[in-house]
Amino acid sequence: MKKAAMNLRDNWYVPVSALVLFVMQAGRSLTSVAEILAAFVVWVIICAVIPSSDLRKSSAESGIGLKIFSGLTALGVCVYSAEALAEKVIEHPQILVRLHMPPGMFLCVSLAVSLLAFLSVYMFVIYFWRRLLGVIDSGGLLRDAGRYELAFYVLMFAVSASWMTLVFLRTNVFYDAPGYNVVYSSDSSGLVMGNCFLRLTHPENDIRQPLFAVFSIPFMGLPYLAGKLLSLFVGHGRLLTALFMNDVQTAMLLAGIYILGRAMRLSEPRRVLFAAFFACSYVYLLALVMMEQYIVAFFWLAMAVYSVCNDSCDDRMILHGAGGTLTPSLFVTPLYLCGWGQNYLGG
Repeated sequence: MKKAAMNLRDNWYVPVSALVLFVMQAGRSLTSVAEILAAFVVWVIICAVIPSSDLRKSSAESGIGLKIFSGLTALGVCVYSAEALAEKVIEHPQILVRLHMPPGMFLCVSLAVSLLAFLSVYMFVIYFWRRLLGVIDSGGLLRDAGRYELAFYVLMFAVSASWMTLVFLRTNVFYDAPGYNVVYSSDSSGLVMGNCFLRLTHPENDIRQPLFAVFSIPFMGLPYLAGKLLSLFVGHGRLLTALFMNDVQTAMLLAGIYILGRAMRLSEPRRVLFAAFFACSYVYLLALVMMEQYIVAFFWLAMAVYSVCNDSCDDRMILHGAGGTLTPSLFVTPLYLCGWGQNYLGG
C-alpha cells in the first residue's frame, strides 16, 4: 500500500490529465457521469501500481520518430475532444451568452483546455506502440516477407484507396449523410460524424466493443489531425478527415489479410493469391467505403489468431485488443490460456 501511494504521488498528473479528456468527450446523461468516474478510478489504480519510472521509460527509450508520431496522434485526439465539447455547447446558445463568448472564441478556449489532456494521451500512445512493435518483432510477422509480396500490397493499397476516394468524391452517403440506413443498413456516416474511432464514450462503443476507441486511437489520431489541418487551406473538412482515416483503415484491412496468411503458414506466392482472392470479394469492396468498426476489430482478431496459431503471444495486449474491439472475438482467449493454440489451431 505504501508503494502504491508513492507511485500515485509521483504519477498524479496522469489521471488528472486523463480526467480532462473524459470530461470533454462525455455526453450529457447520468450514464456519462458514471463512465467518467469509473474511467478516472481505473486510471488512478493504473498509476498506483505502475512505477513512475516505467511510465517515463517508454518515452525516454523511444526514437525521435515514434515520439513525433505519438505527439501528433495525441494532438489529433485533443483537437477532436475540443471540437466535441464546442459542438455540445454551441447547441445551447444560452451558455455562450452567459459566458460572453462567441462560438469561435469558445472553440479556441476548448482547444487550449484540451491540451491539458495531451500528456495522458501521449503517454498511452507511445506505450501502446512500443508494446505492439515489440509483439510484431518477437512474433516474426515481417520475417520472410519478400519484396514482391510487399510490392503487391503497396499496389493493392493504391488501388483500394483510389476506389474509396472516387466513391467519396461522388457521394457523402458513407461519411456525412444524416439519418440511419441510407445505404444497405449502414450507419457508417453516424459513426464517422460521432467519431467512434476517437471518442471513448461513443454510444456504439458499448458492451459489444467496449475498448474499441482505446485500440483505435493510436491509429486514427494522426490522420484525423492531418485532415483537419489540410481543411484549413482547402476546406472540405469532413471529406478530408474521412479520406485520411479510411486510408488507415484500408492499410489495417490489408495488414489483417497478410497476418491471416502468415497464421495459416502459407508460402509467399500462396499468401499473395490468398490476398488477391480476398480483395476480389464483395465484402472487401464494401468494407473499403463503409467506415464501420469491423476493420479495426478484424485487424486485432487477425493478430490474436496469429498469436494463438503460432504460440507467440507473450503480450496479452493482443487478446485484449481482439476482445475489446469486438466482444465475440473473446473466444480466442480461452484457446490461448488453455494452451490449445499450437496443438489445435497451429497444426
